[in-house]
Amino acid sequence: MKQLFYFLAFGLLVSSCNNPVDKVVKLDAPVTATEAEYSKIDTSAHYEIDLVYPVIDGDFTPEILNKINNTVAEKFNEFTNQSLFIEAHQDLPSDFNTNDEDWLGILQNTYGITQCDSIVTIWFSVYQYYLGAAHGFTINHSLHFNINTGDLLNVNDFFKTDPKSLQSIKNIINNNLPDSVCWGIEADSNILKNIEDFVFSNDSLTLKIDDYALCPYAFGLTSISYPISDFTEVLSIPEFTKCVDISVAHNEAVIATH
Repeated sequence: MKQLFYFLAFGLLVSSCNNPVDKVVKLDAPVTATEAEYSKIDTSAHYEIDLVYPVIDGDFTPEILNKINNTVAEKFNEFTNQSLFIEAHQDLPSDFNTNDEDWLGILQNTYGITQCDSIVTIWFSVYQYYLGAAHGFTINHSLHFNINTGDLLNVNDFFKTDPKSLQSIKNIINNNLPDSVCWGIEADSNILKNIEDFVFSNDSLTLKIDDYALCPYAFGLTSISYPISDFTEVLSIPEFTKCVDISVAHNEAVIATH
């Protein structure tokens, strides 16, 4: 019996140490960041690219900073998918008005950084307009890091994902949409997908919303903020002591296009 007790106790200890959010600590020193920028206009292929993303710095080990920044660069290239955008403008219709150099497809983005204690969140809103499309569209992404380890966290590290909790999340979102024409989260299988891009502040939780995700395109809903107290029962993280927005120093650099 004693051996079983020690085995269970050891298992709980290992489990808790492996939880990437367990190492969240009070905010001591915020991260700093500089901005990498890549811009290009190709009038012959009729497209414009204007992309920016942050490079995280601060009083942390080089290993942690490299781990975070390598992940940011890799994920950002995945989010923006520049090669697909460029390829779409290489084979324009033969009757395309090539004299109209002001008619350009657009790939651009905005971003922001928030640090809540030792959790750093970087969110991206990527806007794409392909020539020939009726309009452009925006897709949102967020990356969450534990600055103590450099680990990339996911939605399951922050939210309880048992069936009861997921239904509570769905009800919170659907009951607080800004307009009656919004259809909200309709299928249970879409609950996690619709909450995976989020940003914490001291007293609120903001969901970043893709076009068409919850409402008709015309309503242009890009984010919804809720009191963080609404989600208390479905969050699996310790309460943050302080959240701050991180300002970014502009330092022009080339973004890789691979």
